[in-house]
Amino acid sequence: MDRQVTSPELIAELSEQVRELRARLEVVERRLSLAPQPVVETPAVLAEVESQALHQAAGMVPVVGRALLGIAGAYLLRAIAESGMIPQLAAVAAGVVYALWWLLSSARLAAKGHMIAGAHAVTAVLVIYPMVWETTVRFQTLPAEAAAALLAAFVAIGLAVAWQRSLREIVWVTVLAGLMTAIALLVVTHNIVPFTVSLLIMAAAIEISACRDHWLDVRGIVAMTVNLAVLLATYLISRKGGLPEGYTPVSATALFLIQTSLVVIYLASTAYRTLFLHRPISTFEVIQTALAFLLGIGGALRTAQNGDIPVALVCLAAGVACYLVAFAFLERRTAHDRNFYTYATYGLLLLLTGTLLLLGPMSASAVWSLMAITGMYTGARWQRTTLQMHGVVCLVLAALMSGALRAATAGLLYGTATLPHYAPWLAVAAAIVSYTLLHTSDDRKAAVITASLGSWCSIGLIAATATPPVAVRSVMLIGLAVALAWSSAHWLRNELMWLVYPVMAAGAYKLLAVDFAEAKPAALAVSLLCFGGALLLLPRFARRSPKADAATTAG
Repeated sequence: MDRQVTSPELIAELSEQVRELRARLEVVERRLSLAPQPVVETPAVLAEVESQALHQAAGMVPVVGRALLGIAGAYLLRAIAESGMIPQLAAVAAGVVYALWWLLSSARLAAKGHMIAGAHAVTAVLVIYPMVWETTVRFQTLPAEAAAALLAAFVAIGLAVAWQRSLREIVWVTVLAGLMTAIALLVVTHNIVPFTVSLLIMAAAIEISACRDHWLDVRGIVAMTVNLAVLLATYLISRKGGLPEGYTPVSATALFLIQTSLVVIYLASTAYRTLFLHRPISTFEVIQTALAFLLGIGGALRTAQNGDIPVALVCLAAGVACYLVAFAFLERRTAHDRNFYTYATYGLLLLLTGTLLLLGPMSASAVWSLMAITGMYTGARWQRTTLQMHGVVCLVLAALMSGALRAATAGLLYGTATLPHYAPWLAVAAAIVSYTLLHTSDDRKAAVITASLGSWCSIGLIAATATPPVAVRSVMLIGLAVALAWSSAHWLRNELMWLVYPVMAAGAYKLLAVDFAEAKPAALAVSLLCFGGALLLLPRFARRSPKADAATTAG
């Protein structure tokens, strides 16, 4: 009989085996030099540890001392300038040279591995940025344009100094301080253009660095700051009462250049990284490019004085370029990856925006109907599902913008008359043609959308144009449901049967909300007979469709 697991003999035997395994493992670790050396806490060792700790603490004292000496030198320059011994601008120049010396020494010490390099970078920032603030705001000896140029130049020099050895502490210190100072000066001096341009230059410098895979983590905070500056500039200039009192006037050309520069900087950076460096587009780039277009193009529309045509042409050109990049370049190289879908989506959105701005709602909806047919045809011809889905988007927007969907619903349910216009009918024709082009496609979502728009809007627009009596409109609704069911069984298209249920639901709503309230007894009897007959007839078609599909699958 086996021994009990809790017996003393078994426990003692297991303990002995564990001790032997531990001893063997220590031998192996010693041979591999993996075992830590035992620390003997003798008085001499303890004294050495305490000495090292005191040495490290004492080493921080010179760091603080150097920083204080650097700041003291800056205050000495300020005192000399205030005393009138040298001109204010000469003091500013001396302060800039002094701050650059501290910045360069920070890079030199960081390259040698000294811990005090960060303190030197902070000292440089504490010298240059407060000096720019005081000479611009307090003494008003430095023009806003010169202050903005100094901020951008110091950030650019900081990036250049930190470039070779990727000294992150210098980048973060100089960039963050530069951003905060530029925003603060923009608000205090009420001068929008120079400091917004300074922020744009900082953003361009960071994006150039990102194109060489430097300091990607700094891009977010820089982009957020420059977005805020452009948004603030657009709001202040486009507000109802104009610029607030005390703000420096801004020309329409300067604002337009600022808005378009935001788009160019981030669009160029994203295009370079994704197309030339073959990097997958990041979440930051997707969001920031969209925000840049929204703030730049949307802001230009809000403040444009020459109409929407220039902005529309820019959108159209950018949309065509995005489509060419997606289908002529990215699709051949990487098939349908994240970059492809991003560029294709941007292309569609830009084309839609450009046509709407250039032509207006009705004419743009007509163009979108033609774009839907083109997308369906090219997608079916060359097996491009993306183009088919873009065609569906264009078709839905055309039906909404032209009023086809609204007029069809109001005319069929409530008998509301609508004046004829070519755009709604063109949207209906585009939906019917698009559905016929999808007969060989397995994309049932696109087929359902095109079939529903084509069938509902065609019957609804006829009702809206002819304005038949209430009973006739009920017959039209029930006839549409029966026609969809018969077509589903005859042509083996299951998506048509899916549409029968919402059409019958619309018929039930019309019967209860409209017919009982408005129809005469004879007309109400016709509506009830048609609805009841359809309820008896439709299940037969529903039973036939699955059998037909099953037979087709078996064949």
